[in-house]
Amino acid sequence: MGATLYVLMRAFASGGAAVTGVEAISNGVPAFKPPEWRNARTTLVIMGSTLGAMFFGLSWLDSRLHVSAYAKGTPTVISQIGKVVFGGGPMGHVLYYCLQAGTMLILVLAANTSFADFPRLASFHAGDNFMPRQLTKRGHRLVFSNGIISLAVAAIALVVITSAKVDRLIPLYAIGVFTSFTLSQAGMAKHHIRLKEEGWRRGLFINGTGAVLSGVVDVIIAWTKFKPPGAILGAWVIVGLVPIMVYGLTRLNKQYEAESSELEEDAKAAAEAPILRRHVVLVLVDRLDRSTARAIQYARTLTPDELRAVHVAYDLDKAEQLAAEWRRLGLSRLPLELVDCPDRRVARSVLEVVAEALDGQTEVTVLVPRREYKRVWHRLLHDRTADAIASAISRLPHANVTFVPYHLGSDESTVIHS
Repeated sequence: MGATLYVLMRAFASGGAAVTGVEAISNGVPAFKPPEWRNARTTLVIMGSTLGAMFFGLSWLDSRLHVSAYAKGTPTVISQIGKVVFGGGPMGHVLYYCLQAGTMLILVLAANTSFADFPRLASFHAGDNFMPRQLTKRGHRLVFSNGIISLAVAAIALVVITSAKVDRLIPLYAIGVFTSFTLSQAGMAKHHIRLKEEGWRRGLFINGTGAVLSGVVDVIIAWTKFKPPGAILGAWVIVGLVPIMVYGLTRLNKQYEAESSELEEDAKAAAEAPILRRHVVLVLVDRLDRSTARAIQYARTLTPDELRAVHVAYDLDKAEQLAAEWRRLGLSRLPLELVDCPDRRVARSVLEVVAEALDGQTEVTVLVPRREYKRVWHRLLHDRTADAIASAISRLPHANVTFVPYHLGSDESTVIHS
């Protein structure tokens, strides 16, 4: 009734997942010493030969020793074969534990493969605007730190969701791997057909065969591992998730391309546009302190045509105290403008002041004193009104916002960020 065929296909799917890993060579060709392609090819041949010898050797030993797999997963088939082959003497125990240690190290290296290759591969896609551009950044150790962190978070989530059960993780891994194989081999086949370079027929045969075989394995895994017995997750997760991810990445690419097109349009003309006749600088003053004083000092260095201090008076008592202190300190040379704000919509009041200053011949710069805190929880104790003001003003033409930070608890309080 087809049960034998189904069992064979399940075994084929599991075996196909077991022989993956050689793709790491193709992803890491740029990391090889020159000539990169030749060293990568040699490494790939050695890895494939070693993997084939080990896989067929274990299969032959399993058939001769009649070792069976346990439903609970332990002891593993390799462990049982090791015990039979090495025997029960002292030397046999030593060799058996060496086998177990070697198996563990191989699995550690296999896990490390993803962390070595995914960040590099993700950086290629991010460079082509198909993934977030943060993945192109290298850390101080010259590795793609953001890619490593993203992969670690995803791996932790999978381990927690699947309770670290290998039989639940294999379908997710295998479907993703062979889908990638199928797409990459099909892409290379299309490359040979389109360019028809020297030896393209041989390359088309190799890549076309690889695409067909990988596609067959992919379909078998999707069918036999669609919903493993007793497991919540299965190949259905990847089958449903991949189209959603592809759609999201293509949308991300369109967004990046649209941003680049808008930013590059008439960039030269904008840079060479004539400057406006007047420059007005507005310093936002919430209270008179060191951060405000630093913003005023910086404003004076800009030598504007007009310099004004603006206070949004949503609290009349506070506004009167500020005006009195302003006069007491002899700051009358810099006029303090009190803007009535009964509805306490500070960003809108500042926007109205800036809009009044814009007359088609005036460039307006708004200096916003901002206090920077050393601890994250310190920031939670204060609002981010400055960000709301900057967001509102940035929509006006010829209106600019400059944050003048004051670093609390640090002597580095003279750094200016625009």
